[in-house]
Amino acid sequence: MKRHDGGKLSNIQALRAAAATLVIFVHFEIMLASIGLPAFGNSGVDLFFVISGYIMVHTTYGHPVSAADFLKNRVARIVPLYWLATLVVFLIAVIVPQLLQTPAANAVSLIKSLLFIPFERVPGDLAPVFFLGWTLNYEMFFYLLFAAGLLFRCSALGLGFTLAALAALAVAGRVWPPEDPALRFYTFPIMLEFALGMLVALFFRKEWTFSHPGWRFFLVALVLLGLVLLVAPPLFPQIGWLSGVISRGLPAAMMVWAALALESRGDFVKNGFWVRLGDASYAMYLTHPFVAQIFQKLCIAFQTRGLVSLLLLIAAVAAIMTTALVVHAWIEKPLTRVARRLLGVVPRKHAFHVA
Repeated sequence: MKRHDGGKLSNIQALRAAAATLVIFVHFEIMLASIGLPAFGNSGVDLFFVISGYIMVHTTYGHPVSAADFLKNRVARIVPLYWLATLVVFLIAVIVPQLLQTPAANAVSLIKSLLFIPFERVPGDLAPVFFLGWTLNYEMFFYLLFAAGLLFRCSALGLGFTLAALAALAVAGRVWPPEDPALRFYTFPIMLEFALGMLVALFFRKEWTFSHPGWRFFLVALVLLGLVLLVAPPLFPQIGWLSGVISRGLPAAMMVWAALALESRGDFVKNGFWVRLGDASYAMYLTHPFVAQIFQKLCIAFQTRGLVSLLLLIAAVAAIMTTALVVHAWIEKPLTRVARRLLGVVPRKHAFHVA
């Protein structure tokens, strides 16, 4: 697999940027409605999960890494910025709760949020103090399962264990749905999207060649088709137990596979902005609701419609991306470096850190 831009997989970074960009539109429902567009963007999370599954295999398979080192690396990468965002939301909820449309925060909910323990804020709502943390609860649990797989001497057995565990949880949730909210949370089929990413990584370890010129057109078409399918599902009814995994997880996996195949040909994203935005995608994911709310309130206050709302939306997206790049450079990266020093994380030359 060829690598570019300092050893990063540029196409995967671009997909991370695309995933984060999709997610921000979830929180522009009022502005989108004023333009006459339906809400969309939830599928960005599915793309993130597939990418995460891929990267965990890509950075560990065939490389000596202990379960402890793996977890320390993941904690250093995920925890600092998320804890900061959670504490900011908690302080807002305590000091000026009228700014948030959420149940009152308390010490117990804060502790559970910081420790990635799912709980019901209100019946049926399994979300932490900072509502976006529900996806990180899944990520951290996946990391625990993946770390358990790293305990096996044989890498193939370890990956098989993690894949089997993800499948068993999804099946158990269907056959024996648990009453406990936390247990129920971890048996939702969305967990299978990590497995899809892992399978993409394992499948792509084979020496496939995509040298024929026709491959480029086909692979680009797959990426674009996957993007269309990720945006389209909200327009169609969701039927069946695995409908979300099929309608969003599979297109996301197709995009990741096609992006990797393109990169193996030497067709990679050459626009440095999208690669940098991919680097800042975690910061964009965590900070975008704060910026989005400002523009949503402007839309409501001035009752914008049509072209004015569209221009406001474009300005909002630009502001979110700019904020993410600044936060990534000046807050996220320094916090991550400090966390790695405190945890004794030794940088690995082959590591490719993805949230």
